[in-house]
Amino acid sequence: MIDKQLNREALDEHNRLRALHGCPPLQYDERLARDAQSWAENLARLKILKHSICDEYGENLATSMSTNKATMSGSQATQNWYNEIHQHNFDQQYQSGTGHFTQVIWKSTTKAGFGIQHSTDGHHVFIVGRYVPAGNVQGKFKENVPRPNSRRVSTHENKWSHNPSYCIYRLRELSIILHLSSISTVFMHWNKLIP
Repeated sequence: MIDKQLNREALDEHNRLRALHGCPPLQYDERLARDAQSWAENLARLKILKHSICDEYGENLATSMSTNKATMSGSQATQNWYNEIHQHNFDQQYQSGTGHFTQVIWKSTTKAGFGIQHSTDGHHVFIVGRYVPAGNVQGKFKENVPRPNSRRVSTHENKWSHNPSYCIYRLRELSIILHLSSISTVFMHWNKLIP
């Protein structure tokens, strides 16, 4: 069954990020979503992350694992794919390790659909994105992977606003610092009370 919320979140996040590069918005495609859902179910059953074999569409995959119930939203998967921008060199053609990012913003791609499935034990979740026309076409990178319009995309500030794992890491770090400073303050006051 197609997850409408996943598709809405993923499509909204794709289009927000594509706008940063001056790329037109993607349209939802029911057939792509149905096919993506079917492949996500296959991956969850096998508990492996493996691309399908088809030249008809582009494909992005994401997975999350947990000892409890694994979770991942459409916007989180999209942001994880997009974060490969930090390794991407806009002056080169295809580069290993940035294909998810380039598919997200591939300018000539017009339609997308997404699927999600948990493994039977709930410890794995798989998200599949399907795109038409497919991105990552050799010799077409220059015209389809434009630089971002805004410098903010590559700044440290972007990590705070768009990368949930980085944000959580920094908040935990800040929490520890605040907690330690509170303890220091308590000890300072305690030392003043006891001669």
